[in-house]
Amino acid sequence: MKGSSFMTRRSTRLVLMAAALIPSLVTWSCESSETVAPEGATISLSANPAQIVLASGIQSQPVTLLATVRNVLGVPLPGQDVRFTTTSGVLDPLPGTPVETDANGNAFATLTQATQGPTIMASSGAASASLTLTAATGLLSTITLSPNSVVFNTCSDMPQLTATALDPDGNPIQGVSIEFIFVNPGMNTPQGSFNPSPGQSDAMGKVTTTLTFVVNDCQTKCGSGKTCTGTIQARNIGQTVTSNTATLTDAVP
Repeated sequence: MKGSSFMTRRSTRLVLMAAALIPSLVTWSCESSETVAPEGATISLSANPAQIVLASGIQSQPVTLLATVRNVLGVPLPGQDVRFTTTSGVLDPLPGTPVETDANGNAFATLTQATQGPTIMASSGAASASLTLTAATGLLSTITLSPNSVVFNTCSDMPQLTATALDPDGNPIQGVSIEFIFVNPGMNTPQGSFNPSPGQSDAMGKVTTTLTFVVNDCQTKCGSGKTCTGTIQARNIGQTVTSNTATLTDAVP
């Protein structure tokens, strides 16, 4: 009887030990079966909308995150496990949870409750990508650029342009990241740079930039009977909203 009781207690302990090991084995099995991008693969990361809109200091609408995994040849890879993380807000699925890419190599996550512009990261194996979103006080609808015509008299002139970010009701938006560009520059467009570009819109929704010409290039293309022109535009970093255009014309003698 004593031997039988001992064997019963021993069997019970073995059963309990085995039961305790099952979750660990399941976890190990899941981790070991994770499929990550092969060597040489890349990830591209985007967000829609491309900017956090804050209302009373917190994100007012969800942002959909899209990570696309491609092999070294640029072909989308289905069945790869991607993990998302963020520096602000709440992710669904939770940060670090594997999200399997679909037939087009796409993995999705949703961001909510951000209180500032977050940096998002997506990774699969050695492949990773990051994306920093800006946070604004309203939904960007329009960017206006002024003046409509910029005339410069010498190549050392430094003309200024101002972009204004507006919501659908025409109210200014603070915190929009706006860049300035030459649109389809031609052979007679003088080279130059904008500072700042990009710049953050202020409480009045405005970003003012200064255009500085590359003097040697400007002198070659402008003046002495030549006429150089260009077209300038402002746009948000996500390139979802663009401004009217401003015409650049020289009056260099």
